[in-house]
Amino acid sequence: MSACCLQTSSDHVPVYESAFEKEQKTFLGMLEENSTPLDKAAGALYFRCLFGRELPRNELHPAQYPRLSIELKYSYKQTYMACIHEYDQISALLRIVENDMISNETRANAAWALGNVAEYSEKATHIIVKQKGIEALRNGLIFGTEDFPSRCISALYNIAACCADCKRKCRQAGLITTIAHILPERCQAENMELKCLFECALELIHGGFRDGTVPILTIMLLTTSSAELVKHYTEWTDIASYCLEMLAFIAEDTQTGTRTDIVLSEPGLLDLVFEILDSVSVMIFLRLF
Repeated sequence: MSACCLQTSSDHVPVYESAFEKEQKTFLGMLEENSTPLDKAAGALYFRCLFGRELPRNELHPAQYPRLSIELKYSYKQTYMACIHEYDQISALLRIVENDMISNETRANAAWALGNVAEYSEKATHIIVKQKGIEALRNGLIFGTEDFPSRCISALYNIAACCADCKRKCRQAGLITTIAHILPERCQAENMELKCLFECALELIHGGFRDGTVPILTIMLLTTSSAELVKHYTEWTDIASYCLEMLAFIAEDTQTGTRTDIVLSEPGLLDLVFEILDSVSVMIFLRLF
């Protein structure tokens, strides 16, 4: 192992900083617009794994993945998040997400990488938002296919959960309305995608009722969409539970009762709710209502 790859900190913790930076630059180059589809796929997968701590351990060449080959005294977040705040990395990943000429698998990995970094780093999340990442991921959610939309909504959830300003910008981008429009269309989607859609919507409306940043028309649309989706079910399922939790959250209005009236005004909803809850325990009913 060359000396240039190995440095030693003041408390004798080895850090392969130069090798790690070189590795990142190599894969970053694979995300350039003039690179091959295979290179783009490899680069997107690399950063998805890097930001998600999924890089494989290579026992024969530990310097290849230095952050996994040694026992660091410091946490992953403290030691390595500084390495992934690079503006260029996020820009390259967003270009992949936006380019509908690139394969869905590659775009999904790019969105996955952005979601992973947004989960750990507020600074990186703000870079994503500044570079119009909310809009890019929202478009991927609407128009994407296969696994791509679910990775977009997962990334959007992490962005919305970052801070009040990011949540506000997600609302301003129309993300709640987007989710409300596509919920009934995704009745055949996998549970995980629907779960992410509901979690993101709940995150976005949380706190928005009180300060008025979630308009009443948006609340009505989200209520109708959740009610339409739950009509596909007459018994307790994971998806039915997501719908009921959303409706219960909206209906919990102890101030004016307006949201409660909106939920109760959905035709046939109350009878359907009791039909679904008929086969479950009282504890689940109490948790929801």
